[in-house]
Amino acid sequence: LAQGRFAWSWTRPIHARGVEAMQRPGRQSIRSVQDSLTSSADPTLLTEVPRKNYEATISELLRDLHSQLSHHHRGLLASSRAFLPDIVAEAINNNELGADRLIVKRCNGAVVFSDASGFTALTERLALYSNGAELLSKCLNKFFTPLIDMLTAYRGDVIKFSGDALTILFAANGDSEAFLHACGSPCCSHAPLELACLRASACCIEIHKRLHNFHTGEGDVRLTLHIGVGAGPVTILQVGGDQMRYEYVIAGEPLSQIAIAEPLAGSGETVLSPQCWAHVKHTVIEGARIESNPDFHRLKALDISKHTYPTIKQAAQQSARTPPEEILEDEELERRLTACMRFIPRSVLKQFRTGSLRGINEMRTVSIIFVQVQGVDVASDDGALKGRALMAGMQGICYSEEGSLNKFLVDDKGLLFLFVFGLPPLVHIDDPARAVRACLEMSNLMVQMELVGRIGVTTGRVYCGMVGSNTRREYTVMGDTVNLSARLMANAVANTVLVDETTFKRCGGEFPFLRLHPIRVKGKENQISIYRPILQRDPTSPRSSAGPDPLVAETIEAQREKKFVYFKVKRASTGREVNVRLPWPPKSVLLGGKSPLTQIKHWSCLKTVHSSASECLSKGGTALVITGPRGSGKEELVESVLKHYVDEGMIPIFGTMQMRSVEVLSAARDVIGQLLALLHRDPGESRNTLTAGDELKQLLAKEALSDDEADALSVFTG
Repeated sequence: LAQGRFAWSWTRPIHARGVEAMQRPGRQSIRSVQDSLTSSADPTLLTEVPRKNYEATISELLRDLHSQLSHHHRGLLASSRAFLPDIVAEAINNNELGADRLIVKRCNGAVVFSDASGFTALTERLALYSNGAELLSKCLNKFFTPLIDMLTAYRGDVIKFSGDALTILFAANGDSEAFLHACGSPCCSHAPLELACLRASACCIEIHKRLHNFHTGEGDVRLTLHIGVGAGPVTILQVGGDQMRYEYVIAGEPLSQIAIAEPLAGSGETVLSPQCWAHVKHTVIEGARIESNPDFHRLKALDISKHTYPTIKQAAQQSARTPPEEILEDEELERRLTACMRFIPRSVLKQFRTGSLRGINEMRTVSIIFVQVQGVDVASDDGALKGRALMAGMQGICYSEEGSLNKFLVDDKGLLFLFVFGLPPLVHIDDPARAVRACLEMSNLMVQMELVGRIGVTTGRVYCGMVGSNTRREYTVMGDTVNLSARLMANAVANTVLVDETTFKRCGGEFPFLRLHPIRVKGKENQISIYRPILQRDPTSPRSSAGPDPLVAETIEAQREKKFVYFKVKRASTGREVNVRLPWPPKSVLLGGKSPLTQIKHWSCLKTVHSSASECLSKGGTALVITGPRGSGKEELVESVLKHYVDEGMIPIFGTMQMRSVEVLSAARDVIGQLLALLHRDPGESRNTLTAGDELKQLLAKEALSDDEADALSVFTG
């Protein structure tokens, strides 16, 4: 069916059903597709197959369909395997990685952090071209393919991509015990961790020899590498689970070591931590002394009287125990495919299922969030549980605003989250505002969990796409906007958010901001303008501070708080005046706005709306819904109706909501809150001594409310 081979023998209903099944791999099992076709088949639907051969033809079609689906799923499994490190894929293959499992593996090993310089300049240069994403993708593949091939040849396992940087694990896997000369030299033997450090050192030497000053083919832009290596016990964890989206992360002492070693390495250099140096100092040659930190050591070369990097690489390849290719049953194939897919970002999943990953690379304007969290050691048992709870909370906040989780990392300063707003298919015109709103909620979550966090938000044009090779790759974002977000995060005060000027402007007055004094950050010649979004309960707000904040230059109120419009209405029952505020900035000149639409007497829409409103009132009250495309004057029409009936003594009650799933009941909550406020202002309306909240609680006790409805109204009923 996928290739149209059997279209001649089926009419449209069955053919369409088979195609739909083929387009939804992982959602419908091979067996269920067979059962579906068999149960729906009817001899009257066959067009060219003789009735006496009906059963034989059905069996042949099902066998061929089974073969096609199996082949398709095996291809998907092979493709999904490239998104996972070997250590995670092995746990999936052994059925050791259930959805509720936290610790994937604990082991000793050497950890390499390889950072490439030059990609930001390359990204900014190619962003100016109409085919910039395609050109950058080719440069990335041309650089990372030989790099990953070399790492794999030395038994390195690429754990994480961090933009243009890689984190690689050389596990102490026991090759030295299983093979007599696992290092390639017959004159020595090594302990497992010692062999891992030796392989990592030899690999770094070859990488510099082959890829230092790598020519990208784009002008004079060249790429260089600087590498840090650490050694010790590591832990691989699986966290997440919201909407079946999981992340794996590596933690342990070597991560703290490489955070010091990598910045000490210059262009084309490798620096080893003291722990790693202790295992290889008798087999390598040290480079120039590091005066600023003499405990760390530059790696110059191998001692060729004992080892050479070609012999170490050849021995590593020979000791690699590659399992024979498995013939998987349908159920096992689908189990592995489902397990692999939960680690693939949602923005990639649709293209992955349809085999269209080549078209996923693009230059796109997005909002980037970097979050740093201190106070959680995920390498410990208690810290791992706290990290899982934190990830669940952060995922929930991000997904409620329809953003995407791109990365979860561990470094010497704590946990790092990278969120992206504006990736397809979840693209919105107000993505910057959604990002800032999510950040404020994330900050509150960290305070509730008694953690210290810092957040940076930027908006701009970045590369969104694949990085890596066909054997190991990830979906990532790269560019100056991404780097600036990380710089803002590093400069933020504890439990606050810093945003750049672009994000501030595109929030459209959604939040009040503090304009802080400009700062200098790495990679920028001039000072940059920064802003801090605040909430009324924000302890850093100048309204609640004991004294002025020296970092604050100006307080910028949200537009909706800056342009209040109040309706003064006299209640007929008591004669008292009631002030009701319009919850959005006025648009029409009737209420102080700039739009003259309501002054056009022959505007047909205006006449229709007022006529419909009068008809609604004559029927004792009903719903009047005003819809239309953006910019058609809906707000002006509403303001005209409001002004007309306020002048007649009616009191408007407003309920507003954003286009977000978490605010489904917010409009109703606003209406009830304003009604209760009116009752509270005029206790004469109440016939007993109960408070308005108690009266509401009694009324609600008679209703069958869902859990969501009860939670939304609990703010009034306690």
